[in-house]
Amino acid sequence: MPADSVCVVLIPNRILAIPQGRLPYFPVGPNLREPPEEPFIDLEEQEYVAPKLARALEIAGPLAASPDPLVRAGALLRKARILRKLNRPADALRTYELLCRIPTVANDGVPFDLVARKARCSVFGEHAQHVELRREAEALAADLRSGKWQLDQSTYELAAGQLSGWLGKKISASAQQEALAAGVDRLSNAGRTHRRAALHPQAAISSRRAAPRSPFCGYPSQAASRRWLQAQITCAITGWISCGGLCSHHRRGWLQPTEDRLPESLCRRVFPER
Repeated sequence: MPADSVCVVLIPNRILAIPQGRLPYFPVGPNLREPPEEPFIDLEEQEYVAPKLARALEIAGPLAASPDPLVRAGALLRKARILRKLNRPADALRTYELLCRIPTVANDGVPFDLVARKARCSVFGEHAQHVELRREAEALAADLRSGKWQLDQSTYELAAGQLSGWLGKKISASAQQEALAAGVDRLSNAGRTHRRAALHPQAAISSRRAAPRSPFCGYPSQAASRRWLQAQITCAITGWISCGGLCSHHRRGWLQPTEDRLPESLCRRVFPER
């Protein structure tokens, strides 16, 4: 596939980008579960209200060994925070390392492994461990550039800004990456519009004369909208945006020229009906 292109598949709550790493950020963040609050009420009371950090750390121990990854992730995050307050950076770093192994849980929408790796950089910086900080931050910057996580724009830019401060150089997406991300954002917005049309067809029909025609594909038939709900929208972004996939008629008109440029192995993955 050309270097200025990316193939994307829009699925509810997820966007698949092929090849990985060409999109710096996505219209939506990852759809990950988050830890519950209830198991940590007593711990946080000891940490903040009493405060009794030693007791809070004692409570965190069994929770951090929980077989439930949601509870374990929430406990490890709090345990590391308490260890930092107790000025035990080495123990905090080891705890964050354990947290890095739980990539399927999020904290306020941010994957826990990303949270933990940024926290490790903060600990190295707080304790003037410059060599370790640079090594950790360079590795994190490389993973951020490679598209390791599906991040929304604000989360990506926050992480890039923090890395820029730690490394003393600007970490940001290239103009080409930002153009592709903007195209995917437009595509995602168009997809949401068509899903709303499928869920509320009469409202969509009544508003057609007033609303401008979408450059995405015009207004879909109800059958095409139902297919959108039942299957994936398969699209290709070339430069800014070229898209298709609601039905075979539209696909022949919009997507076929782009599809013809894709490797056969990729087409089989994205277009299984071939």
